[in-house]
Amino acid sequence: MNSKKVYVVCPAGIQTGGTELLHQFVYELLQIKVEAYIVYEDKGRFIKTEIPSSFKEYDIQVTSHIEDEQDSVVVLPEIFLFHSRKFSKAHFLFWWLSVDNYYHKNSSLCDYIKFYTTGNTTAKFILRRIRDIGRDRRTVFNFKDIKKIDKRVLHAYQSSYASHELLKRGFFKQIKLTDYINTRYMNTVNEYVSERKNIVLYNPAKGLEVTKRIIKKLPDIEFVPLKKLSREQMIHRFREAKLYIDFGTHPGKDRIPREACANGCCIIVGKRGSAKYFEDVPIHDDYKFDEKDIDKITVKIREILNNYNKHNINFHFYRTNIADEYKRFIEEVKAFSEIITHI
Repeated sequence: MNSKKVYVVCPAGIQTGGTELLHQFVYELLQIKVEAYIVYEDKGRFIKTEIPSSFKEYDIQVTSHIEDEQDSVVVLPEIFLFHSRKFSKAHFLFWWLSVDNYYHKNSSLCDYIKFYTTGNTTAKFILRRIRDIGRDRRTVFNFKDIKKIDKRVLHAYQSSYASHELLKRGFFKQIKLTDYINTRYMNTVNEYVSERKNIVLYNPAKGLEVTKRIIKKLPDIEFVPLKKLSREQMIHRFREAKLYIDFGTHPGKDRIPREACANGCCIIVGKRGSAKYFEDVPIHDDYKFDEKDIDKITVKIREILNNYNKHNINFHFYRTNIADEYKRFIEEVKAFSEIITHI
């Protein structure tokens, strides 16, 4: 049995793909005899609370106390890096699930502006960052702060996008620790369903400004937002539609595009964040667009709706990649358990 104790810090009361992954990680560590705990965080404090109902299937232990010892490994998602200040002996795994969330929550204003002025920024993001920094300086944990404790930090990246961002900053001590979509989202029927509707799905929380422009250009096509749906309702939508589009920031390797594709939807994405990288979204460039190319996007949407079977075959590699995610995740967890025995 691995002698290390692993504490995985997770936002309390939030049930998303990201928080589910943190529970999955603890569960898989327990399967290979690593002592591991989930630690819920609320407003800067570690609290003892119940596991959310959606995650009860993961039979794991909860604690609110983290031992500050050399055999402790504290796993901190990028939004919680400031908690590392509480420990003088423990080692850390900084898990980069979302690069953008780091800049939103933890960076200095200088780092924030430098990052967002190279992409698609707006003044309101900069103003929000100024407001956040003024509200609570304790949560700011910038790259200089990370370097101060570099010897005790190992970085894990969920996406190649995150890995490249870390490399640019000079952080080379990295391991790959991705994720997998819940098997309930995987298609158990013929993935090339021919009886699909001319429906285009989209996530209204991601890239809505671009999506609105597309919808305006295609008034004769039905666009359906994925909003306030149960898992079963999401699956139903995925299995009746021909296409899912996503022009969000792709701060990590997003789950909804994978869930949609795994259930037979064709996919169109923008070229932001992880979507730029073939390793993260392994689809042909014909289905990736600059968000300014509205006319080209609308032409491609019509092509897919009119020739679904022809285009759907082009997503076979992506689906195979998605189907293998769980197996890869198990191997990555094992590699992590071996690495921490030597720190």
